[in-house]
Amino acid sequence: MTAELVRPPLLRSFLEAGCDVTIIPDLEQCARVIVIGQVMPWQLHAKLALSFDETAEAWLAGEEARPIPGEEIEPTPERLRHYLWLAEGLMEPEVAQMFEAALPDNVRAVCWERIRELDAETTAELDEAASLDQELPGELERGDHAPGSPGA
Repeated sequence: MTAELVRPPLLRSFLEAGCDVTIIPDLEQCARVIVIGQVMPWQLHAKLALSFDETAEAWLAGEEARPIPGEEIEPTPERLRHYLWLAEGLMEPEVAQMFEAALPDNVRAVCWERIRELDAETTAELDEAASLDQELPGELERGDHAPGSPGA
């Protein structure tokens, strides 16, 4: 480890102190993960949060961690803060709400536009699956059978 790592303040503490989120160097990336993460299935954002937290805790303990399998990522104070704040924002809905409320309008808008895109993609996939389900029984009712099956 090249840099001395010290646990940063909690994201909650940063927000409650009224600090300006625009000073966060990776603000848009943090916002995307935390805001969009709140609408993801719980198991998915919990798994993501656990990965961020385990990596950060390993770094604090002076251990190696590979958050992305096969890639070595140098632990730095900035990355440590990033990972811990993402984990906190994903696992604590109140912190996520405080964080989102503190975001500049343009960053919040980017996040919600992506949520709308994801929602539209999911809706289209569900509609397509539903239309396939509706087509299948009709084929069976007409007496269509797979080759080699009884009645073919």
